[in-house]
Amino acid sequence: SWGNGHATLWRGLIRALGGLGWSVTFFERNTPYYAGARDLDHLDGGNVVLYPDWEDIRHVAEQAIGESDVVIVTSYCPDAVE
Repeated sequence: SWGNGHATLWRGLIRALGGLGWSVTFFERNTPYYAGARDLDHLDGGNVVLYPDWEDIRHVAEQAIGESDVVIVTSYCPDAVE
């Protein structure tokens, strides 16, 4: 959660959703700023997708979105507009 003031809230939400049987897929651009202190590389009952370039995983994200009941885009997600 280093460098990310929202991490605690997201982890609580993900844990609660998992407890209700939901699966969460979390996409994060693999930037040096976060990579050096990353402390979450897997989710119980879900997936973490770290990517260097949006185009490399765009099809994975589109498939995940197509299969989802809910999609949340956060404030720091420069690839979301694509």
